[in-house]
Amino acid sequence: MGEWELIGDTTSLDLERKVHQRWRWDKQQPLRLEVQHWSGSALCHPVPEGWISGNFDFFDYQRPIELLRKGVIDAWVASYPDIPDHDDVEIASIRLNRILLS
Repeated sequence: MGEWELIGDTTSLDLERKVHQRWRWDKQQPLRLEVQHWSGSALCHPVPEGWISGNFDFFDYQRPIELLRKGVIDAWVASYPDIPDHDDVEIASIRLNRILLS
């Protein structure tokens, strides 16, 4: 899918990502928004003001959650059940909508 896979110790890179994310927050710079497949066109088109659009083509949920933890992305719009565990202490999950099928 065109994603990079880093091999080796990424400790320094992970710390740099956190510093960069903190700078964006502190300087009120645009935050990075990623979206899971169909949710992009349904909920994030156009991208909200103050946000930078990332990938809208994630089909799995492990990678975006990893990117949230590492500070690469600031928010991720996903569909249930591909959300963080309810007892996750690092990532908050907020329900934006619900589709009921009859």
